[in-house]
Amino acid sequence: MAKVKLEIEAEPAQIAALNVYLGGKNTCLEFEISEHIESLYKKNVPKIVRDYIAANNENKKNERRSEAI
Repeated sequence: MAKVKLEIEAEPAQIAALNVYLGGKNTCLEFEISEHIESLYKKNVPKIVRDYIAANNENKKNERRSEAI
């Protein structure tokens, strides 16, 4: 699935502190934000819609594979 780049505003000192303390936990800000987005998606988007999106993405992958052959 193609990715979308998000741009948000935050205080530089907060980002710097997060990078330091998340690094101490062997993780990074980008990973943690991605995890939260996934959690929000699962919490707020109905399962039937998530299933439809997943099936649609799988169909697109299969189409690209058959075009490559």
